[in-house]
Amino acid sequence: MLASQVVKIVPAAATLTAPESVMAGSPFQVQWTGPAGQGDAIWVAKKGVAKVISGLYSYARKGNENATLNAPIEPGLHEVRYLGRGSKVLAAIDITVTPVVVTVRAPAKAMAGSSIEVNWTGPNGYGDYLVVAPKGSPERYNKSYNYAKNGNSLKVIVPETPGEAEVRYVAGRAKKVIRSEVIEIVAPNASVSGPAKVKAGSLFDVEWTGPGNPRDRVSIVPKGAAARLPGFYKQVGRLDGKPAKLRAPKKPGDYELRYVTHGGKILAMQAVEVTE
Repeated sequence: MLASQVVKIVPAAATLTAPESVMAGSPFQVQWTGPAGQGDAIWVAKKGVAKVISGLYSYARKGNENATLNAPIEPGLHEVRYLGRGSKVLAAIDITVTPVVVTVRAPAKAMAGSSIEVNWTGPNGYGDYLVVAPKGSPERYNKSYNYAKNGNSLKVIVPETPGEAEVRYVAGRAKKVIRSEVIEIVAPNASVSGPAKVKAGSLFDVEWTGPGNPRDRVSIVPKGAAARLPGFYKQVGRLDGKPAKLRAPKKPGDYELRYVTHGGKILAMQAVEVTE
């Protein structure tokens, strides 16, 4: 050691400012001051409980002293805490979480694989989404969802299996269903109609009906091909109900016109011969 200097380390201090009450699951602002050390964060915790709530935090970084948090789903008295190094609580303030108010409106019936319009009101928290899920499926079911942030009237894709389902509003952070409405999914109707014979490489029209999901397709594939083989196809979302204009394969032989859902189910089929 060739030189030294005494340094006095003083206790870290922090302050927090937040609303007195917020609706469950909704975003709210927290103003803070503090050391902004590596790993420092603003967390939410149940009042009187040492453990913070997973996912409900924002890192404390200099230059961004206005944090956005999601309120917990569970109503009651909570705390907003500034946690420094070693999870030491440098500041804490009370916040009351009030019960969430959510409504979901959707058609009572929908065709399997189709898109329906869902209207909702709710907290619109970070990552919240609307989804149509088979009844009894896990709360984390998230196939073909639409984020709440995209508007109060959303297009949501219905599962392809007929039966009872639920239109759900799901809190994104907690992955918890906070509102659901039962909907009946009915078997889809679909058809494809085109010429019995087409010349190799030529363009031809195919009339179709079906659920009309944007990712469904009308295609021409070799006879007996796997359902997921795309072949020459057009997505129905780009057709606006108009006939699909397909190009015949260059190799002559027996083929099939198909209406295939985005999930790979063949709903309708017609034989077609590709000639020289």
